[in-house]
Amino acid sequence: MPGHRLAAHPPAGDGAPPRAADLLDIVSLLYEGVTSAAGWRHALARLAQETGSAQAHLLVWDHDGNRFRISEGFCEDADAHARFMGEYNAEFQTIDPSKLVADRVALGTVYQDHRNLGAFVIDKSPFYGDFFHRYGLHANMASRLARRGDIEYVLSFQRERLHGNYRPRDEAVLLELMPHLVRAAQLRLAFSQLEDQVQLSAAVLDRLSFPVLVVAPSGEPVLSNAEGRAWAEAPDGVLRRSAASPERLQLLKAIRTACGLLGRRRSVGVSLRRRTGTGTTTDHALAIPLQDRIATSEKALALLVVQGAPWRMPDLASLLRDLFGLSPAESRLARLLFEDLSVQEAADRVGVSVATARTQLKAIFAKTQVGRQSELIRLLSRFAVVDAPGERDR
Repeated sequence: MPGHRLAAHPPAGDGAPPRAADLLDIVSLLYEGVTSAAGWRHALARLAQETGSAQAHLLVWDHDGNRFRISEGFCEDADAHARFMGEYNAEFQTIDPSKLVADRVALGTVYQDHRNLGAFVIDKSPFYGDFFHRYGLHANMASRLARRGDIEYVLSFQRERLHGNYRPRDEAVLLELMPHLVRAAQLRLAFSQLEDQVQLSAAVLDRLSFPVLVVAPSGEPVLSNAEGRAWAEAPDGVLRRSAASPERLQLLKAIRTACGLLGRRRSVGVSLRRRTGTGTTTDHALAIPLQDRIATSEKALALLVVQGAPWRMPDLASLLRDLFGLSPAESRLARLLFEDLSVQEAADRVGVSVATARTQLKAIFAKTQVGRQSELIRLLSRFAVVDAPGERDR
C-alpha cells in the first residue's frame, strides 16, 4: 500500500566506516535521553540515520507474558509510523517470528532477521507478508540491551525493501556503540521504572481525602497528593508564613525531629491554626519518620499528615496500614490498646497469647518509631479518629 510506505535514510556503503564525530554525537544523545523521552527519540533518529534505517524503536519485552511493545520510536513519516506502532502493539507483536530466536541471541550482540531466521521462515511468515512488507519494509536488525526482572529493553531497526538486507557496516555501528547503548538503556530502564513508581505513588496519594506530603527538613514538599498541594500552597498556609512565625517554627521542629536531625527519629504532632472564611480553625499535623521506608534515599525525609474539619478521615486500621505498614493483626492490637485495653486484655480479646501480643507490640514500636506504649497512644491520638483515652504506661 503506497500510503503506508515509511521514509528511509539511504544506507552508507560498506567501505565507509562511521566517523568518530558522528558516534560521539550519538553517545551524547543516548545519555541525554536517559531522563528525556524526546532526547531518546533524537538518539533513535541519529541511529536510524547512521544505519540507513527507515525507523528505529525501543521495544519493551515483558518476559512474564512473552509480549513485545514498542515504547518509543522514530520515523520521518509520523502518521504511517503511528499506524505501524498501533498495529504492532495491538496485534502483530503476537506473531513476530523474532520471538522464536530472541532468547538465543545474547545481550549486547546483534540480531539480523535474514541471518537468524533465514529466508524460508521470512517468506512463510504472515508477520512479514501481512504486516511488515505492507509498510514497504524488508529487513529487521535488533539488539537486546538491558533487563530488570521480567522487563527487558530491545533496540530495533527496520530497513526499506529497496535497500535490501542490513550490511556488515550497519552491524559494526551497533557493536562500536554497544557499551554505551547497554549502559544508557540500563539507566533509561531504571529511570522509567522510577517514573512509574512516582506516578503510581502520586495516584495512590490522590485517593486519600486529606493532605499527605513527603517533606524535606526545610518543609519543602518533595511529593504530595492534591489536598497536600492545596494545603501547602494556601496563601495563609503555615509553610508560607514568615520564618519567625511560631507555628511555622513549631512545624519545622516536628519535621526535623521526624527526620532524625534533633535526636532519635520519632513521630511528632502539632496543632496549627488556619484562617477560614468564617474565622479560624485548627489543623492537626503529624510528622512521621520516613527514612527507613526509603532505603535508597540519602536524603532525610518525613511524611506529613494533616487533619482538620474539611477532610474526611479513613478508619484507624487503614491509616496504620497505609502510613506505617502495620499488618492486620498489628493494626488490631494497636486499636485495642488505643481503646485503653491492657496487653493481656487485648490478647484475650483476639484469642492470642500474651507472648504473641508482646511480639506484635514490638513490631508496632519499630514501625511507628516509638519506644513506649504511652508514646504509641499519644501518636494514635493525633489522628483524632476517636477521642484519645488517658495516657498511661503499661
